[in-house]
Amino acid sequence: MVNHEPPRVSRLAVLSWALYDLANTIFSMNIVSLYFSLWVVNVMGGSDAAYGAANSLSMGLMFLTAPLLGAISDQAARRVPFLIVTTLLCVTFTALLGLGGLTLSLLLFVVANYMFQAGLVFYDALLPVVSTEHSRGKVGGLGIGLGYLGSFIGVGSGLLLLDRIGYVGVFRLSALLFLLFALPCFFFVKEPRSARARPLTRATLRNALRQVTTTFAHARRFPGLVRFLIGHFFYTDPVNTIIVFMGVYVTNEVGFTSTQAQIVLLVSIVAAVAGGLGWGVVVDRIGPKRSLNMVLILWMAAMVLAIAIA
Repeated sequence: MVNHEPPRVSRLAVLSWALYDLANTIFSMNIVSLYFSLWVVNVMGGSDAAYGAANSLSMGLMFLTAPLLGAISDQAARRVPFLIVTTLLCVTFTALLGLGGLTLSLLLFVVANYMFQAGLVFYDALLPVVSTEHSRGKVGGLGIGLGYLGSFIGVGSGLLLLDRIGYVGVFRLSALLFLLFALPCFFFVKEPRSARARPLTRATLRNALRQVTTTFAHARRFPGLVRFLIGHFFYTDPVNTIIVFMGVYVTNEVGFTSTQAQIVLLVSIVAAVAGGLGWGVVVDRIGPKRSLNMVLILWMAAMVLAIAIA
């Protein structure tokens, strides 16, 4: 008799995976969106163009290497070791921000943000390990909800401590919080053993490069994949732009003080936590494509309202 029950997933593993979303969102909010950009422009006298160029460089490098990173993890049949390495590198370079002046810090940010983005490649690939087809939306929604909670923790810690420890101190604190909340994922998310697992050697790298080349060569056979990648680029690029320049725009263009900007973000995050959990249920009921379309429509409406207010 065939057992059709879905495999059970440890609740500890699910929570540990979701806590990593909380951890890396602290970096995204504190470093990418808010405090580092404000430090570059308002404290160090740098331009928003310089900060944007540093972010674009790190994202461009990720755009070029993401397929190879994914192929390497496929060849190794492991994601957690790569997630650990990229996270530790991101934490290290984040803790070094503020040392040696503006130019060096921008270079450090390029590396830190690249490692952060690389970690997302491996982290997202772990979702099937901690969920089933029936629970994938709920588990993903839990990660999103805790991610917004990470934003709350990050902005809240800055709001309480910025005047005491300064921007550089907030950078160090953000790195520490990222590491602490990421540790459970490293220890409690267990990947199943695979006969395909290979050690990371030159042969593995060659096979990964061959896999990427083959994928691109056969992409025309899957027109839906090409459309998805193009569509993904066009809707994530403006979202990332908003995230990157959010802190600078609110303070320097709208005229908010840094404290007012932090309070506004905290209020919006509270609603976003509930929304993240709710959208997980929506995905399970109507599917990811329709859910994504609804989110993008809401984004467009919000941007139109923002333009009207400005």
